[in-house]
Amino acid sequence: MTAAGLRRRVRPPSSAFLVPVPPVQRVSGWCAAGGTASVGQGRHVFGGSVTVVSAATARAAAPGTVTFAAVNGAIERIVPPLAAELSPVRVNAVAPGAIDTPWRSFLSDDAKETQFAAAAEGLPAKRIGRPDDVADAIRYLIGSTYVTGTILPVDGGFTVS
Repeated sequence: MTAAGLRRRVRPPSSAFLVPVPPVQRVSGWCAAGGTASVGQGRHVFGGSVTVVSAATARAAAPGTVTFAAVNGAIERIVPPLAAELSPVRVNAVAPGAIDTPWRSFLSDDAKETQFAAAAEGLPAKRIGRPDDVADAIRYLIGSTYVTGTILPVDGGFTVS
């Protein structure tokens, strides 16, 4: 899952002209965002952000999560090198913990409430995450022009508790 945000210059300097960059480029099997390049006086300026979504299981030793840990660990390990290779396009990741989404719809309401209550009790935040928590983190990473190569945990403190 990938979230991408692009920063575009509304009015280029008069000595520059805009060169469209393909909206999506394939990079090592992952989608990377294209943007608009401002070209002027022999200079290329690109902007943009790629935010990949991992999970807290990449950094936790929870029984039954070895497959998730391997996949999410691999996703997180590509973030720093991609940030270096795609610079000045910024590359970051969000690593959510337990989030109340339809992904757990296979559970009955009672079973889900029981699992969430037990999980929340063990978290420093004392609650299960909401989709808005993850969306806010992605929005932050897309908008923060000085943050790149970062994995941002959104897990209520799961990976520090």
